[in-house]
Amino acid sequence: MHAHFFSRAYVDLLEELGCDDRIPLDSRRAVFDVPDHGIAARLAVMDASGVERQILSMSAATPYLDDPARAVRAARFLNDEHAGVCRTYPDRFGFFATLPMPHIDVALDEIRRAFDDLGAMGATFTTSINARSLADPAFAAVFAELDRRGAVVFLHPPGFACESPIIAESGLTWPLGAPVEDAVCALQLVRADFPNRYPQLKVIVPHLGGFLPFLRYRLDKTAARRGVVTEPPTVLLRKLWYDSANGEPDALALAAKVFGADRILFGSDYPYWMDDSYDHAVRYLEQAGLSADDVAAIQSGNARKLFV
Repeated sequence: MHAHFFSRAYVDLLEELGCDDRIPLDSRRAVFDVPDHGIAARLAVMDASGVERQILSMSAATPYLDDPARAVRAARFLNDEHAGVCRTYPDRFGFFATLPMPHIDVALDEIRRAFDDLGAMGATFTTSINARSLADPAFAAVFAELDRRGAVVFLHPPGFACESPIIAESGLTWPLGAPVEDAVCALQLVRADFPNRYPQLKVIVPHLGGFLPFLRYRLDKTAARRGVVTEPPTVLLRKLWYDSANGEPDALALAAKVFGADRILFGSDYPYWMDDSYDHAVRYLEQAGLSADDVAAIQSGNARKLFV
């Protein structure tokens, strides 16, 4: 559920259209300079680790451009690219649609095109959109349409270190900033009562929710004291889903205890995690002391139920 794909041509297009300078810097690390954009290598890694299917997504390579026409051009390019891979390998890949946010009308148009014409299995967003929360009321129409469709929504940090100079200048944008972005987004959605406002929407927070499992008591105690939510945060957080792209068995065990193993989905973070790291993303699921049934659910059972 957490596997990225895009070509050099897509990243070049983002630069041509005037994307944030920080986006291509990390995105180029995921680009394969071979004719098939690394699909053969990807399939070999999947086969070696026993992975049957990946759902492709954009990572932080966002088409969130100020000009709507440019945003549409980039989003359509990537969705067409993903759909082409899925047509060639229908049993191995699906994809999450990328939308030309923050432009609502054209985003709604792209939802219809990507879902109805291209066969998207859901939609993906970064955990903030141009430094705005996903819970911003301006985005409500997009999430209402996705809720109407009962869509799966996969989130991913933009890699902007929560706009924190301290994190970015310390070189901690991805090891520390990304899980902070995950946790902040999930709590913003909880504060906005997303799980109850959009009950058919199936939101996946990456990396086991960042720091959220570790903060269970603190979150509930603080929220109760301030009276900021109708239900304890951890009750609402259990209405979201989480992927396993973390790698630490103790963290997975804690997340399964806090959220429930039925809310966790296998994620690899490929191609940022490759070779031994990819195999570890698969194997560590069996090292957390979970039951065989829970491991099987995380490996594929929960994901299959999500798309029913």
